[in-house]
Amino acid sequence: LSVLAYSQFEGYKESQLDREAQANIRVIADAERALRIASDNDSYVAYTGAQPAALNNLNAGLKLMVPVANTRNWNYWVQVRPAAPAQGTRFCVEAQRVVNGVAINRWWSMMQDEAAPVQNNQSCNRRAW
Repeated sequence: LSVLAYSQFEGYKESQLDREAQANIRVIADAERALRIASDNDSYVAYTGAQPAALNNLNAGLKLMVPVANTRNWNYWVQVRPAAPAQGTRFCVEAQRVVNGVAINRWWSMMQDEAAPVQNNQSCNRRAW
């Protein structure tokens, strides 16, 4: 009986963690749009690279508080096109699931023209954008 309860709990827990990723992706996307308007600049800013440095840069640049600690559940990045320089006219926010400090192949992503994040287990670079 306890095995059944644990497996149901794990499913519920992952569902809640998915909601966390979706909410943070929406917040990051909205912050990118707001920064673009505030800077009167027709481009978005990329936040890429190794974690947690990319998260620290993202939080500082977009004035957010996305979890950065080693106990975080997701890694987040913002990819832009065109990619050079590090500003582009299109963006894609992505989240990769982290379990016990190890990134696994579970992704959510959202492009600037999408209404909601999509779980397709592919990073932005693997999506045809």
